[in-house]
Formats: sequence, structure tokens, C-alpha cells
Amino acid sequence: MRLLMFFSVLLPFLLSAQPEDGLWHHRERMPVLAQCAALPGAEAKQCSDATMFRLLAIYLKSPENCIEGMAVVSFKIDERGIAQAPFLVRDIPGGGGEAALAAMEAIRADGHLRYRPGAILLKDGWKPVEVQWNMPVRFSLGTHEKMLEKAEEWYPHDRERVKLTTPRALSKTTLPKLCDLPINPETSAWTETFSAAFHQQFAKVITAKPVASPWYGKVDVHLSLDEEGKVTNVTFLDEIPADLTSLLRETLSVILRPGSSQEGDPAAAVLLELPVLVR
Repeated sequence: MRLLMFFSVLLPFLLSAQPEDGLWHHRERMPVLAQCAALPGAEAKQCSDATMFRLLAIYLKSPENCIEGMAVVSFKIDERGIAQAPFLVRDIPGGGGEAALAAMEAIRADGHLRYRPGAILLKDGWKPVEVQWNMPVRFSLGTHEKMLEKAEEWYPHDRERVKLTTPRALSKTTLPKLCDLPINPETSAWTETFSAAFHQQFAKVITAKPVASPWYGKVDVHLSLDEEGKVTNVTFLDEIPADLTSLLRETLSVILRPGSSQEGDPAAAVLLELPVLVR
């Protein structure tokens, strides 16, 4: 049985402080993922929710026997914005809770759970505080495509998919491979696989080496292929920040592998159209 995962972030806590005058004041700032922190107010939360949704879409492996229901995974975000080890606070039959916990553990292990910490406003400014974060993961019948559509509704800027165009005369055997799988741009399944692999790897790279300036745009990347099917001459046709260029090159070098060419095949070119969001 194929399951569709929906999730929402519940904030069942109130950050508050009592100053010396004895009056209660409470003004709080909730944690958001670090790559969304530069956005204003509600947009930062929307970006953070949508980013987490996409990460779960990539990492979550729904058990075959899982029933519909909601599991809840909890973890602390400390004053530095670092997520602590997650643990399961609500399970559902069929392994849904274990699957949700395993996904969150893997997301954390890969370095994606870096936050702008929660904070309370005191007289002398914002004070970072530790926050207990509860994340429900709801399982219900559906498809992977509907899950992606739901994520797009939350964050319209990310609606564009990775596209690939190649000359009609180009033999598929000369194309580079995605994670050692032959590229087949004529199928939507391959496009989705490339999109997921690219964004997953790019998230790892940019988490380790963040860019200096926030940036959003669609990047056209021109790749030349030699007679052996090796990727050469990576050229960016758009004007983008230099540090972003190096990160994109590093990402592509990881997910693309040389293809196997047939004898006599000419050198060819591939054009990748990558929607890239950097916050």
C-alpha cells in the first residue's frame, strides 16, 4: 500500500520571561531553518515548513503495513540552533512511528537540521532559548506526486522542476549518468529522480559551505560531453555569485557520472535547467 505523508509543525509551547518589574511580558521568536532565516516573519516560517516537508519527502520510507494516522517526533533545538537527537512521542501501528523517527535521524545526521534558534525579547534585546520541537507526521493514502504538489502549494517559488534538454540526434548511451543510473529525460520518473537527487546533494553542500548572499533564480548549465561520455566544460549561462558557482559545480560532480558511449559517437552537449533557491 502506497502512503502519502503529510506533516505540519505544531508549536505547543510559549516562550516567556518575567522581568524585574514583576509584570509578565511574552514576545517570542520561533526557530526556523537557517537557510530561511533571512526572510521576513511569516515567509520565513513558510519557507522552513516547506523545506522540511521536502526533506521528509526524500528521506521518509513508508512501511508497507502502516495504517493511516499521525506519528509525532520530538527534538530539542538548543540556544545555538542545533537540533538534538530526536525521539518518538507518539507511534501508530504498522511501523509509521519508527519510519518517521528514522527519517528525522537521517535528516539530522546529514546536517539539515540547522536553525536560527528560538528567542524571547527582553529589555536588552533577543535572548536565544532552548525549544522543544514537536513534529507530527501524518500518514494517509495517496501518491508521491500529490505530496510534491502539496509542498508546492506551501512554497510557490519552488514549483519549477529541474528540466533537461538534449539534441534529438544524441544517443542516450553517450549521456552522463545520475548516481550511476542511465539518464532518460523522456520519462517524468527520471526527472523527479534527478530533481530529488540534485536538491538533496545541494542541501548537503550548501549546509557545509553556505553562500555569502541570499539568492534565488533559475540557472542554465551547459555541459559538454566528450566521445567517452565524460562531462566536461561545465558552463553557467546565467550571471550568478561566484561562491554559488563553485557549490553548483561540486553538486553536479557528485551526482553525475560518465556515461558509456558507443564507438563513433560524436561529442555532444547537454543543457540542464536548474531552479536554485539559496537563502
